[in-house]
Amino acid sequence: MQELEQSKRETRTHVSSETLYPFHFPGVTGESTAFRNVLRQAAVLAPSGLPVHLTGETGTGKDLLAKAIHLNSPRRNRPYVEVNCGALPENLLASELFGYVPGAFTGAGKAGAKGKFAAADGGTLFLDEIGEMPEAMQKALLKVLDHGRFLPVGADQDVACDVRIVTATNQDLRTLVQSGCLRADLYYRLYVSPLFLPPLRERTEDMKALVTWYKNKHRWNVRWSDDHLAEMTGYDWPGNIRQLLHTLERLRIFHPQELPSAETLRGLIRELDPRQEQRVCREAGAETASKSLTYREQLERDELKQALAASGGRVQAAMKLVGMPRSTFYRKIKKYGLD
Repeated sequence: MQELEQSKRETRTHVSSETLYPFHFPGVTGESTAFRNVLRQAAVLAPSGLPVHLTGETGTGKDLLAKAIHLNSPRRNRPYVEVNCGALPENLLASELFGYVPGAFTGAGKAGAKGKFAAADGGTLFLDEIGEMPEAMQKALLKVLDHGRFLPVGADQDVACDVRIVTATNQDLRTLVQSGCLRADLYYRLYVSPLFLPPLRERTEDMKALVTWYKNKHRWNVRWSDDHLAEMTGYDWPGNIRQLLHTLERLRIFHPQELPSAETLRGLIRELDPRQEQRVCREAGAETASKSLTYREQLERDELKQALAASGGRVQAAMKLVGMPRSTFYRKIKKYGLD
């Protein structure tokens, strides 16, 4: 019973009473000043109803915070819907977001389909990778923000909706505006309440709490020495929380009863470091393949590789780690030569 209560405390972080609104974060925990500041800001924004834009490096937990903002808002009992704007081709994104009427296009269902905005009516819609949204969709999103209405594909009349928008990106929206990739008018609507999630290297004092949270969640009863924690804390975690969880997952699978030595742990962490792979590739003269990928594609490839390593090559488990649909996962690993 005592362990259960401890686990509950570890998986739920409360902002102190100095904030205007009690904020419950049912995700990975932390007590660092950087993490607490994020929760304090989120506690104020959650009940406001304003659009919120989350920014930070990949793997910092933007999706978890978006869900927490919804759960701490007056809309908590209404739908919460997520869309990754970078995961769908432009020709499918419109019907995915706004739905379509019968006969809207070749192959359209006879009954039509409602989109994510209709599904999220009364609740919250989380648009991840907003920087990847095509300009035509940006204009349609602006219409929803300004007038609370959208036009399904093939329809003649607008549909009203009441949706709170939370967006996220690991890019700088101001840079996207300057480069012409993001409409300036949409920027001003989305950037009302920006919230920055710090990278894990800026909140290393949370490492012990994060490891404890993971151990309790998976009932993984192994002893962590100060030397083990020192190895974890001394590394800069370019993939942030996501990379940390993948590493812990791999440790739990291959060392369920007892951890390896701190020195072996150090080697394991470095082995899964995407930068190490890039260094080896350069030394082997295989730089061309890496250069052909954009920075975002390199991050995505590294994330998939880490997930496959953490799951011991089990595709189903790796898919769950990255939260990616089966068809998308197989397409991506084939694209990056990981199959």
